[in-house]
Amino acid sequence: MCPDPTSLEHQVINNLISNAIKFSFVGGEIIVTVAGNNGSITSCVRDYGTGMPDDVLHKIFDTREPTTRVGTANEKGTGFAMPVVHSYIELYGGKISVKSWPPATHPKNSGTEIVISFRSASAQEVAIDMAA
Repeated sequence: MCPDPTSLEHQVINNLISNAIKFSFVGGEIIVTVAGNNGSITSCVRDYGTGMPDDVLHKIFDTREPTTRVGTANEKGTGFAMPVVHSYIELYGGKISVKSWPPATHPKNSGTEIVISFRSASAQEVAIDMAA
């Protein structure tokens, strides 16, 4: 299924960037990349914030398990952003992967990296719409 540009932007990318901001330290770096290649599109959101402990990381897409955490500026979350993102990526026939490094074990390179990818006949059109 071709990703709907509206849900891709507002439900997927917005949630990924919002989480990156919420769990980043003041003045921290967030890198967002989008690349299209041979009818596929890949996007990566990488922050250098608090990362996730393994117990949260392993249940990040499960709506039945609590994953709510407080952000670096005491922002409250619902714990539902990542299950929503996962549902949309599955609907699009895509893949999502999450890697995370907490400061306790990676003090110089903590943070989270989320990569989404999917095949699309109109991958270039989606990338252009997202850049607008």
